[in-house]
Amino acid sequence: MPNDTTAQQVTPKGKKTAPVAEMPISLNVALERMNREFCIVSRLPGIAVIPTPDDPEIHIYSRGEFCQTVCSNRRVDKQPVANLWMASPTRREVKRLTYVPGRPQFLPDALNTWLPSKVTPAKGDITPWLSYLDHIFQSDSTHRDWLLAWLAYQFQHPGTKLHSAVVFWSSETGTGKSLFGYIMAELFGQHNFAEINEGELHGNFNFWAARKQFVMGEEIKGSNAQKQADLLKSVITRKFVTINTKNTPHYTLPDCINYFFTSNRENAFFLDDTDRRFFVHKLADVKLDAAYVHGTFLPWLHNGGYAAILDHLLKIDLSAPLAATGKPFTPSGPAPQTAARKAMIAANRDDLECWWDEFINGLNLDTTFVTSLEDLWQRYQTYAPRTKDRPHQFKIKIGRRLTELYGGNQVRVEGVRTRLYAVSHPDAGALHRSESVRLNRLTSEELSQTFLEMRDNM
Repeated sequence: MPNDTTAQQVTPKGKKTAPVAEMPISLNVALERMNREFCIVSRLPGIAVIPTPDDPEIHIYSRGEFCQTVCSNRRVDKQPVANLWMASPTRREVKRLTYVPGRPQFLPDALNTWLPSKVTPAKGDITPWLSYLDHIFQSDSTHRDWLLAWLAYQFQHPGTKLHSAVVFWSSETGTGKSLFGYIMAELFGQHNFAEINEGELHGNFNFWAARKQFVMGEEIKGSNAQKQADLLKSVITRKFVTINTKNTPHYTLPDCINYFFTSNRENAFFLDDTDRRFFVHKLADVKLDAAYVHGTFLPWLHNGGYAAILDHLLKIDLSAPLAATGKPFTPSGPAPQTAARKAMIAANRDDLECWWDEFINGLNLDTTFVTSLEDLWQRYQTYAPRTKDRPHQFKIKIGRRLTELYGGNQVRVEGVRTRLYAVSHPDAGALHRSESVRLNRLTSEELSQTFLEMRDNM
């Protein structure tokens, strides 16, 4: 008599459930069940459990583990169903895993591991949502329409990787910044959302990045490490992500994550004047009324509020010009330069950056200054006598901002060979370029004399 205990629940590694008794079935029925539950992924290689709304996580097993542990009790006429399924020409097999929001679960050569949210749009009262936004933007409503467009684009064009991230910060707790992320978790679906801390954001294992559309980084404390900041900027715009999880084969998926960060520090992110990726908004240090949140707002969310917000976002006209720029929102466009972002840039400046700004802004607009790194180092030491920077660190940081003269070759200045550079006021633009060309035509003696005159007159 055939016997197949295929009703045993598939669970993550290390967890077991008791088999469920059921009527004997045929081999064909057992193989059909296998195809509904599992899929061979040839490029891993391994077997993936097909995600479902009840179990949206992706579980991947080696062939040995799959046959000997996961499906070891599945037998028909004492034959192992797992082995028969893997040898069957009708087994479900794809080349790779992918993550493409809005597309079918099975694509021509891939298993699409995305699952839709349980929230469906429905017209309803959005007054509480608008009141919440009023609270969020009471400190500065200049770019409120940009943020709504940033959100709306993700729902109107599922899976789009926006080239900007949002940062909410306030020194006060309980202002409602995290609530924004939790609302998005429901709209995208909890399985398409992750909440991470700073350690996970910069850690070696990125399990949290697998199959996600929206990630909230909670209470980022801030770091002035340029390397860390540059890595984060690449994470915001990258097209693919390789998932690195302990004891699981690595696999690569399209990166559809858009990031939302919260912090209680003004220097949460190391930004500079050229940064285009961060929308920074400071919330007023005003707490959300806890009685209102738990007594009115949350019950409204759970009784049609989520559906009404989603409907609202889906109906936002993304072709309409934004109030501050007069242009529509674009997914690859820069985030607006908010007052909060300017303050965050300033909060991360060290003595060297402050001195440099003062120095170049003090130059005459129509004069290109000829200098050496040794001369600049002496000027900086006068400005910051207790600096922790060393000469070689100073030369690396400042050298990138200078234009080499005399082909980068050394010239003799007062008997000492040194390299000379050109630097101008930040608004000099084309004037600086043309003046640099003229200076490069000078002889070494003429260039040395120009340097000495400028140094002594400044």
